Amino acid sequence: ARLARDFNTMAERTEELLQTQRRLLHDVSHEMRSPLSRVALALEMASRTVSPESQRFLERIRRDAERLSTLSAHLLATGHLDRQKEDEPPAWFDLQAMLTQLTDETDFQARADGKRVELRVDVTCAAFHGIREMLYGAVDNVVQNALKFSPPDTQVTVALSCETDRAATPDDDRGADGASRRTCGACGNAGADHGSEPERRVVISIRDQGPGVPEADLPMLFVPFFRAGNAPRGTGTGLGLAIAQRAVELHGGTIAAENLPKGGLLVTIRLPA
Repeated sequence: ARLARDFNTMAERTEELLQTQRRLLHDVSHEMRSPLSRVALALEMASRTVSPESQRFLERIRRDAERLSTLSAHLLATGHLDRQKEDEPPAWFDLQAMLTQLTDETDFQARADGKRVELRVDVTCAAFHGIREMLYGAVDNVVQNALKFSPPDTQVTVALSCETDRAATPDDDRGADGASRRTCGACGNAGADHGSEPERRVVISIRDQGPGVPEADLPMLFVPFFRAGNAPRGTGTGLGLAIAQRAVELHGGTIAAENLPKGGLLVTIRLPA
């Protein structure tokens, strides 16, 4: 009994420390926003009056300020997710339409760098029950990460499918993990009583044609502030994938990454349908 009390006390203390850390990061990030906005404004005004030689130094300051601003935004987003679930209850929305919007917008952005983003819908999904903006941000973070490490003239592919845990039938498309892929038409009835029916999951996969990640780094890929050993210096904040993981977990789902045999990284998000 004493051991159980000590364990509960330790767990409560750990949770308190984590909450304190989250509040500190949120407060610091919030306080950084105004000074960074003023720095950006001052740089814009200074760039109109300085010599071309000085422009090089201003550009370096601008890049560093943008990195700090991105870091601040990501830290705020990390703390915002848990509150967002409380403030914005889940609702039914069209998951396929959300992914279509996301890929259209990121493809427009990627074309400037000679890259493409494509959506492949393997099934027709009914409405999905969740927080749309939270999931949009999660998938967008993964796609942006894929684009960041993709060379020119390559493509990032976002795919939507559905899987079940039961044995496959002749009409099923069995995946490499043994789960059978089927139409998501019935998956939208998340609130229905399926009785003994097998668990259905919506699967969103993001596949790139970049260099992949060192195998030793894969378990750490979703840890906040972690950057893979082959990531160039100054690329990202190490928070995008961590934010994506938290958003997926708040929907009762999982996210995992693996290197592809022919190169590139595959990130797979599985959500209860």
